[in-house]
Amino acid sequence: MLLLQHLSIGYRRHRVAEGLNASLPTASLTALIGRNGSGKSTLIRTVCGLQAPIEGKIIVDGGDGNVCHRPGPRDIAVVLSMTHYATPRLTVEEAVALGRLPYAGRTGHTTPADHHATERAIRQCDIEPLRRRLLTDISDGERQRVMIARALAQETPLIILDEPTAFLDYSARVQTMRLLRRLCDEEGKTLLFSTHDLEIALPAADRLWAFLPPETSGTRLIEGTAAQLATEGTLQRIFPEYQQE
Repeated sequence: MLLLQHLSIGYRRHRVAEGLNASLPTASLTALIGRNGSGKSTLIRTVCGLQAPIEGKIIVDGGDGNVCHRPGPRDIAVVLSMTHYATPRLTVEEAVALGRLPYAGRTGHTTPADHHATERAIRQCDIEPLRRRLLTDISDGERQRVMIARALAQETPLIILDEPTAFLDYSARVQTMRLLRRLCDEEGKTLLFSTHDLEIALPAADRLWAFLPPETSGTRLIEGTAAQLATEGTLQRIFPEYQQE
């Protein structure tokens, strides 16, 4: 579904990481973990197309024979962290419908397909009772489900989320992870999310992308299951306080 090949990320005068190779299987839930400053946010921005790679390739295979080397808004949907959310006077339904913008023609008129995709996303995220309420009048956990619904309305094979459980209470964190898990299992979506929340992420994720600290020599991005990375000591290298149960 998603393939990184010899990817180098960063800025003109500073390479954050280089030689990154990793893959996301179709219909999988992958957690991107690492300490602050390791490069997670830069990698997320680069994969999403918000920042150009320095070198290497990002390849998206939608499974329909269409392999994309420059992913766009019909290939990847993005859910940014709560700190990036503006709160204009939009209703929940209007916010979800914004996911259809990549399909809007020159007139910007909606089509039956747009309406169907919006309604389906609202049902999938269980936010039908909220549809007429303003974004400013709902809880953080509810707003996160609205942003995930907007990404679903975009109808991309791949969804990338930046810290989807940040700033949420325990109940909302659990509900959010259950929703992501269900989207993989029942809808066949491929999801990558960055997180510091190991307590919630490790049991839910199929696999991990683990970013080693900047001072690490050699390969910086390690992939595998939580059990594999714990057994080989990768999790302890990143988080010395981590204790395997």
